[in-house]
Amino acid sequence: MQPSGAYHNLLRRWSDV
Repeated sequence: MQPSGAYHNLLRRWSDV
């Protein structure tokens, strides 16, 4: 599991808002 992957996932969710 990549750390950057999870971080990018959060940013993606916020951006989707």
